Amino acid sequence: MADAPEPQHAAKKQKRLCRYREEWVGKYPWITKAISDEMKALCKVCRREFGVSYGGEADVRLHASSKIHCANTATVKTNTLVSSFFKKQDDSMYDKIAAAELTSVFHCVAHQQSYRSLDCAMKLMPKLYSDSAIAKHVSCGRTKAEALVTNVLAPLASDFSKSLESKDIFFSIATDASNKGNVKTFPISVRFWTPEQGIQTRVLDFFEQAAESADAVTDTLLNKLKEHKLSFHNVSAYSADNAAVNYGRRHSIYQNQKKINSKILPANCPAHIIHNAVKKKQAMYCK
Repeated sequence: MADAPEPQHAAKKQKRLCRYREEWVGKYPWITKAISDEMKALCKVCRREFGVSYGGEADVRLHASSKIHCANTATVKTNTLVSSFFKKQDDSMYDKIAAAELTSVFHCVAHQQSYRSLDCAMKLMPKLYSDSAIAKHVSCGRTKAEALVTNVLAPLASDFSKSLESKDIFFSIATDASNKGNVKTFPISVRFWTPEQGIQTRVLDFFEQAAESADAVTDTLLNKLKEHKLSFHNVSAYSADNAAVNYGRRHSIYQNQKKINSKILPANCPAHIIHNAVKKKQAMYCK
């Protein structure tokens, strides 16, 4: 009797592999699709890929419960993002804050206050005006104030010389020596009139001159006007104190200027003129 054939076992069913699904992001926001393989997911917290081909979402849950993932999640929660240090502001608010800082610096300069005074004043503003969003964000100490004066206010203040040059306007100049220790400095102030702005008084330059002789000061004044592209023939008057070096009849700064521009007038020192007028008037009443 022939042997009976052995029963054939049914072929083992092959398991279907799983792919990454986009809907998992709603439940697990820390994952995304891996670039290398569609059967893997990328953990944004751990910065590593893991397979989901066999368990699908179960593999995601398995990774979420792992010690490495839990430790990395705790670290991310305690870290502060760099973006949090930069306050998001709209353009209009930023402009208002910048205007407030620049106005405060201009006020400090106009009233001859030190840059150091802004260190205290700017810290006081948020406390005085606690309901103001601008005051809360204003920040300007002596370092920033100096930068604003040097890079913003100073170029803007000296820009008027271009107008004098282009419109061929007549102007007067004034200067006087000021001693700071062993350093001798001279400011150059100009005064002019325009139909749009009326009488204007501006500081043109500020220079150091060791020699206080008539020839040295005259040469420096001429050079400074030349640097600003201003013609000395447009100078209508020269103002300074009544010292001999300025208005001596034989040799002085005024006499040197008159050799170049014969129409220049001696304005002398207005402060001394007013002082002498008041002094003389008081002497008349005291008699």
